[in-house]
Amino acid sequence: MKRIASITLKIFLFVLIILSGILWYLYSRYEPQLTYDVVNLENRSGIYLINQEPAIKTFFATNRDIALKPNPVYTSSMAKQLNYGIAYVPIPRQYRSGGVFDTSHLLKLQQLGEKNFYPSLKNAIGSSKSKLLVIWVHGYDNSFTGTASVLARGAYDLNTEATYLFFSWPSKHRLFSYTADEETEKKSAPAFAQFLKQLHQEIPEAKLVIIAHSLGTRLICDSFDILYQDKNWSDADNEIEDVIMIAPDVNEDDFDFEFKNQILSMVKRLTVYVASDDQALLISHLEFGEKPLGLPTEFRSDSHLDETQALLAIMPNQNSHFNIIDATYIVKPEFLKHRYYRSRAIVSDIYWLLHNTPSHQRQLYRSKLTPNQHYWILPP
Repeated sequence: MKRIASITLKIFLFVLIILSGILWYLYSRYEPQLTYDVVNLENRSGIYLINQEPAIKTFFATNRDIALKPNPVYTSSMAKQLNYGIAYVPIPRQYRSGGVFDTSHLLKLQQLGEKNFYPSLKNAIGSSKSKLLVIWVHGYDNSFTGTASVLARGAYDLNTEATYLFFSWPSKHRLFSYTADEETEKKSAPAFAQFLKQLHQEIPEAKLVIIAHSLGTRLICDSFDILYQDKNWSDADNEIEDVIMIAPDVNEDDFDFEFKNQILSMVKRLTVYVASDDQALLISHLEFGEKPLGLPTEFRSDSHLDETQALLAIMPNQNSHFNIIDATYIVKPEFLKHRYYRSRAIVSDIYWLLHNTPSHQRQLYRSKLTPNQHYWILPP
């Protein structure tokens, strides 16, 4: 009976995913969207011209293998060592609010060896007043080019003086490759941990901000677990300015009892965005039975108190370095409501976070049922 129930559940989830995909396709085609012409690029930060085409410049490090056929293509196979370079992502002439940049091609891809990569990155960081290096780590079902596009879109919307870099681990970029991506994420953690070590050693003046989404947050946790074994990283010094987790696909108990304190020992601020209407994490929860950190129970009058108390159990008292922000009520530009890093509300909040605006001075509401605690509501 248990086996029949398990098979039935998998069939139900499969049908649900297919229907969700169809509905999202119709939703994205026919829902009215705010679309505007991209103008006044000279007033935005980090715009470059490549063959007279405007582009966003992003550095990258990846443990994807590379295929030359005839142009370099980063594959879903794992490389023996990291590859480095610079990607220039085209800016569309028209841009839909909450939309994405073109994920099919790059205007220019410049491969760099390790000896040239770090001096080039150091020069870019050194030429900025902020010294910020924003690192994007993608989740499951992502390609190399798509990841570059997501970061470029975020950089364009943030419009903040910073240097941008993405770390792309070899996701299979297939809808039904979640289990394979889980294994690949685990294998990629040592490479990302070593990259952070070398980055801090080569460019100590850089203010590192790591933003991770979904399964990418698990890569962060596994990498910091490795870094924590190094006494130079587990000491009282904070090597990293910010770690920002969006829709974290990390087991809540694992985060509470293992990863949370490790991360807090190495960063100045840890910010976690969660949402109870995240359908992708809900499907994961139903399929695997583990409660993801990014999926709080939907707030209702009869469950609000219990759920809030459960969340407080994973929050250190009187520690302003750790904030959970509930994004349940914001408008999300996706049917599954999982990639809400594209939401204007999230981009705006991260903008103020990067400018060191405290939580109580941002457009956030402290939960009324959690006095003196750091659980915030992001209003619609």
